[in-house]
Amino acid sequence: MTYTFTWYDDEHTIGHLDMHGKVTWQEWHEAVDNLVEELKKVSHRIDFIFNDRAGLPPGNPLPHLKATMAKFGSHSNMGIVVMVSRRSIASMVGAFVNIVAKATKTDLNRNGGFVNTIDEALVVISKDRAQRNLIR
Repeated sequence: MTYTFTWYDDEHTIGHLDMHGKVTWQEWHEAVDNLVEELKKVSHRIDFIFNDRAGLPPGNPLPHLKATMAKFGSHSNMGIVVMVSRRSIASMVGAFVNIVAKATKTDLNRNGGFVNTIDEALVVISKDRAQRNLIR
């Protein structure tokens, strides 16, 4: 499996998706659907850290990112997604996310951005929660 999901914390408020190996869009959608199932199980906010060591699957990413944003956007308890990745991956994925957001008029308030380490991702999540008065 190229996508491995674990909980970062015992309270299940931060999910960690590790992306490794040769990835496909089918596996991506399965992973996203699994995250959506986790969102459905609870009413509290869940943030996600995507640890991307694989990059994008082959093919046009725009329809896949659009579908992903729609799935996440339909859940009120969806927090933010912070990507941990190399700069080259971050630049390319960030550009595609911005294209999809503009084309679909999607709010990027769930985009926690791109960082270099898991620790930096946790800081971004903590700051976002504090800013939204959701200290935890």
